Parts: sequence; C-alpha cells; structure tokens
Amino acid sequence: MLSLTDSLDFSDSSGVTLYFNLKGKRFSEKNGKSDYYIVFTKEDDIQETIRKGYYLLNPGIALLDHITRAYHLSDSLGVEHFFVVGRQSKMSDIERGIIDAIFPNVIQRAKTTLVSRGDVLDFSVHSHPLVKNAISGEVERIGGPLPSGPDLMPQYPMGGRFEMVLGHEVIDPMEYRKLDKGVSFSTAIDQPQRYRQVIGLYNQGEVIGTIFYEKLIELVCRVNKVKRYPVIDKTNADIVSL
Repeated sequence: MLSLTDSLDFSDSSGVTLYFNLKGKRFSEKNGKSDYYIVFTKEDDIQETIRKGYYLLNPGIALLDHITRAYHLSDSLGVEHFFVVGRQSKMSDIERGIIDAIFPNVIQRAKTTLVSRGDVLDFSVHSHPLVKNAISGEVERIGGPLPSGPDLMPQYPMGGRFEMVLGHEVIDPMEYRKLDKGVSFSTAIDQPQRYRQVIGLYNQGEVIGTIFYEKLIELVCRVNKVKRYPVIDKTNADIVSL
C-alpha cells in the first residue's frame, strides 16, 4: 500500500519507488526498486490512474530538453511541433507541423525514427503554439493545453499510452505580480498579456489533466538531482537560461 512520506530522504531511497501526483504530493512503496513516477492525477488515491497507464516512469533531463526545444520552436515559428518518446526513454527528432495540425506522415516519420534508434512508442508530445502577428509581434491566437477536436478523433490517433499537449494559459496581472515579486508592475490598459506554459494530458477516450511546465521541471530535476535548469520566462513563455 502506498503511503505519504514527506520526510523521505531522496539521497537514501534505494529499494523505494517514489510517486508524485500532479500536486507534487509524494508517496512511496518499499518494493526493492528505485524507480519514480509522476502520476497524472491530483487525487491522493493514485492506484487507478497508475492502472490506466497515466504516468511518466523515470523521466530524465533529456525529456525536459526536448519539451523546452519544442516549445521554443512552436512559439517562434507559430506552428505545431511533434515528437515521440519510447519505453526506454529514447526520443525521435522534433518534427514540424502546420499552424493547427500534425499530418499523419509526420507522425509516422517520428515513429519510424524512434524504432531506428532501438525503441518502441510509449507516448507522444505535440505543441499548440502562440500565433503572433508578423508585424506587431502581438499574440493573435493562444494555443491552449487541451486537445483540439482533431486530436480526439479516432481516425487521427497518435498511438501512445497517453498524449501530451504543450500549451499555454493567460496569467492575470494580479497573479503575475505574485509570481514575480520585486518586478515593476503596471496596471495600465496597454499592459501586455502574459502567458504560462501548461502541459495537457489526454488519450483518445478522455482528458486526463494538466500540469504547469515549471512544476514538471521541478519534479524531474528534484529526483535527478539537478539544481539548475533553464526556466520559463512568465512574461512571454520564452526560455531564459540561469
């Protein structure tokens, strides 16, 4: 039976499997393994979610690098991007789509590349970009974290245990002020819109949930003992190196 163990020492977790839900709550199981899971639920009862296969198993920094790069390409070019992750944590190249779709041939190319690297499909990742005006640079369309209609169509499956959407949500000015203490703040009517990177999780049958990308970074880095990683600039969803 899994139990909440907030005092568990990460440096001495041999033989203990760790589980985190989407709130960052930590659970443990003494089973002789040193795996860790990020389970896609905000509930304390995570067993059913694990049974459905809605989790990341031992995600590493390479996955964060791929997600970060896909976000950057997506928001810089204003088109969707796509990659697949294998059961041994190998990944395809990041493939380019169009403004609102990833074509089947692009999906197949990514899967073929993964197989050529000695792995088989576990899950897929695609982005919903911030589409900006070519002249003013202002955001005209917000790519959200939830699957679009085509994403859920049976004839348009990505084919994994679950799928990830790299999306965004608007941060309201008051919340932004709380997130970035000490930054000069204006309530002027022309205050630019600000965005946070949010990852949506779904399969062909249901929307599973969402997680702030910064929270995923925190969890992955914590268990991989990485103290410094590029962080998200909350003002424009670009990447800033520390």
